[in-house]
Amino acid sequence: TTLLRVVGKGDEAVVRIVSLVPSLTDTVCALGLQELVVGITGFCVKPPDIHRTATKIGGTKDPDLAAIAALKPTHILTNDEENKPEHIVACEKIAKTFRCFPRSVKEGLELLGGIGEFCGVGAVGQKFQAEAEQLYRGLKERGGEAPQTVVYFVWKDPYMVASADTYISEMLGLVQLENVVSEGSTRYPEISPADVAKLEADLLLFSSEPFPFRRRDIESFAKAWPGGRRMPQTAKIDGQMMSWYGITQLEALREMKLYLEGRDQKLIRPLKR
Repeated sequence: TTLLRVVGKGDEAVVRIVSLVPSLTDTVCALGLQELVVGITGFCVKPPDIHRTATKIGGTKDPDLAAIAALKPTHILTNDEENKPEHIVACEKIAKTFRCFPRSVKEGLELLGGIGEFCGVGAVGQKFQAEAEQLYRGLKERGGEAPQTVVYFVWKDPYMVASADTYISEMLGLVQLENVVSEGSTRYPEISPADVAKLEADLLLFSSEPFPFRRRDIESFAKAWPGGRRMPQTAKIDGQMMSWYGITQLEALREMKLYLEGRDQKLIRPLKR
């Protein structure tokens, strides 16, 4: 229990965690600290029962800073991409604040150990990190055929895709999928079905988030496909596994191993039109 206490102004105080990042909420709960999480965003949906014990304090972009301060947290979890700079600065004035922005898969793995250390359960975080790094090395060292080329959709109306300069693309590479959307001025460019057709990808991947693509959405896309060009195969891919850091990244690496071994997995599900 001594690891789960921090020194306050005078006596020791039990750790009270506020998380402004859904993936970090899930991670600290997996580290065994769910009962210490007192504040979450409205987007924190994992674990599924977290909303029963933690207070919602707004969204990732519009947190209620007064509500956060009222919870008297000892630790606040933030991300430089998901949260606004001014909100992170305000949080740093309220309590110890964990800031992260993994720009690579390897940095995401290191986050597991880092957040464990920050919250006082470093040994648990290091255990998860060690397993993730072992899986990562195995995937990187795995040989195989030439990669399939893919386009990865993240949004509809307008259609938006992940470019090659993203964490998602690096994750795709671990399962021998090559993103053919080149780097540009934006990491998630808008794109039309006609533009996608010109890329001549082998596979179109439709993510489960941030836009939750359904079969009807994919059928709608197919209807807009330009005539005279072959429509590639389509598949649904788990968006959380491909973009969430922390414990979800470990789950993703486990599923990637199963995918490459041709075993049942939850990462990619082919769709028949």
